[in-house]
Amino acid sequence: MKKKISITLSTDVRLKIDSLRGTSGSRSAFIEKVLSDHIKELAQREITASDLGRMNAAATRLNHEMEHPPGDRQ
Repeated sequence: MKKKISITLSTDVRLKIDSLRGTSGSRSAFIEKVLSDHIKELAQREITASDLGRMNAAATRLNHEMEHPPGDRQ
């Protein structure tokens, strides 16, 4: 379901939107697509950061195991 909202943009931003969207589609459709893509990108960045944190933690554990194998007495 879509809901109509009102936003205020600078003339510069509005002109850039019009330039980028060309003659096809409305400003609203263009803005919705840009925002949707950006939101998906932000969500993917969060997933990537979470995955990277887990991989770094696993690498730290594995590095420790390699440096101090079980049964290795120092």
